[in-house]
Amino acid sequence: QAAQMLGDGPAEQARVASWLAASAKACDDGSDLDSLDRALKATSYVAGGRLTAADILTLHAAHSKIAAEAPGSLQKRPSLLRWVDQLQHELPAVFAGVPGAA
Repeated sequence: QAAQMLGDGPAEQARVASWLAASAKACDDGSDLDSLDRALKATSYVAGGRLTAADILTLHAAHSKIAAEAPGSLQKRPSLLRWVDQLQHELPAVFAGVPGAA
């Protein structure tokens, strides 16, 4: 199960690895929410059609920017908003104690 978080098959593993590298960099220099929203328009999760470690690290990298957004401003980023909502429901322990999290 844990190994699948790094991708199921070479193509998904490559996408996960790419997102992990990008997310690690974003942790250092800040996350671009508009780019993330554009990337999520074509897919449910950052590396494809299912939850992977890339989603968890990308969420970590983007969290401070998401939290700093003005109320309602995420509405202009519908794909990002959908993704965060999905993760809130799939990973409730991650959001425990986060103000405004469902």
